[in-house]
Amino acid sequence: MQSAIYKGEVTHHRKRPREHLFSYNIFMMYLDLEELPDLFDKFLLWSSKNFNLAWFNRKDHHGSPEKSLSLSIRELIKKHHDEDFNGPITLLTHLRYFGYVMNPVSFYYCWDKKYQNIKYIVVEINNTPWGEQYCYVLNANDDELKFDLKKRFHVSPYMGMEQDYIWQFNKPNEKITVLMENYENDNHLLTASIKLYKENISSKNLMLVLISYPFVTMKVLFAIYWQAFNLWLKNIPFH
Repeated sequence: MQSAIYKGEVTHHRKRPREHLFSYNIFMMYLDLEELPDLFDKFLLWSSKNFNLAWFNRKDHHGSPEKSLSLSIRELIKKHHDEDFNGPITLLTHLRYFGYVMNPVSFYYCWDKKYQNIKYIVVEINNTPWGEQYCYVLNANDDELKFDLKKRFHVSPYMGMEQDYIWQFNKPNEKITVLMENYENDNHLLTASIKLYKENISSKNLMLVLISYPFVTMKVLFAIYWQAFNLWLKNIPFH
């Protein structure tokens, strides 16, 4: 089984125009899209098909709900890079918990057929309160998994659009790391990082994360607005 639970920490460190730092403990689900349809069938309170306490809802992610998510991501790769990608895809994301989801960012790792090398990474970003979604499709043409790109999608009213990103990833294994940096006119504005550690999917571990992180997606939304309020108190300009 490729699918797993990952637990760890997300950190944001804003450097300009005033420093602001915070971190939160989170867990995320790492889902092999080929395993997903039947992944939770034998686990109480979890589902990939119907409403449940913990529920993967196809509508929360890229593409038409009438198509499989795997097909939608393959079509997206074809659109951006003109390749008929046919390898396995794994997704790092939040599910719906207690009927609610907030996914600031999800990551699709698109592998070769042996799960040895990553061919593409699709970064799916959702903003709030606008409820918009945008996908960056990154061609992983070397083992470094480091990407320089232009900002194309509005995320925060405290961040302008004329920015550049540097994103760096590892190959998911016992640990997942993501480093995302924002620059404006070569000035380093923000570093966001995710560091997560793997746990196997089992009845015990799935129950424990629901108990330990009972409203994780609501916590994510609350954290977004709470930190926005703190930035307002620091007189960070709107964009």
